Amino acid sequence: MPLTILPKSIYLHVPRTGGTWTTSALLRAVSGAYTNLIWEHWTLEMAREKWGSEHKPFFCFIRHPGDWYLSYWRLRNKTYWGGYPIDYPCGSPDFNTFVSCAFEKYPGHLSRTYRSYLGTSFDGIDFFGKYENIHNSLIMALDFCREEYDKELLLSTPIENVSDKSDNSHYSLENWEKLVETESSIFKEFNYTTDLSDFNAGMR
Repeated sequence: MPLTILPKSIYLHVPRTGGTWTTSALLRAVSGAYTNLIWEHWTLEMAREKWGSEHKPFFCFIRHPGDWYLSYWRLRNKTYWGGYPIDYPCGSPDFNTFVSCAFEKYPGHLSRTYRSYLGTSFDGIDFFGKYENIHNSLIMALDFCREEYDKELLLSTPIENVSDKSDNSHYSLENWEKLVETESSIFKEFNYTTDLSDFNAGMR
């Protein structure tokens, strides 16, 4: 995923966390912002090697594990299965079949994905925004990093790359319990709800 380099900070794009919109909003709203596409998938470690001497803060977005798996499954059904190891044995047009396989064969896949991009302890990221509140989170991140930006341009940036939710898929109780168990570190680290009723009601 590309990095977005800002005058005073660096945005690190983590897959399926609203990065397409965030990158577009930053390029519109922050004068001097640009993306670096030398590597397809930038990690914090790689970015530090190149820009660490500038001592710019890093920020990124994360997403509720339950929503992340739904988004990932919808993306793959729309495009193709074959991007991650979980795709080959677990790819399925049925959501609960997919996650049941993923939680059994690749428990903690999202936790490992986050840590591969952001570092094992997450302490190298200066600001975490949440996808669930992406507009306000981005404003908070820019304020935290003391960036100058056009708030109107940022908020008027069209939403991009959003999953089609018309399938109306939901977690079975059994798979939800497996999710909470296998991704427990992410639930705890970022204070996400583990209550299925709250999740379905949008209180994440």
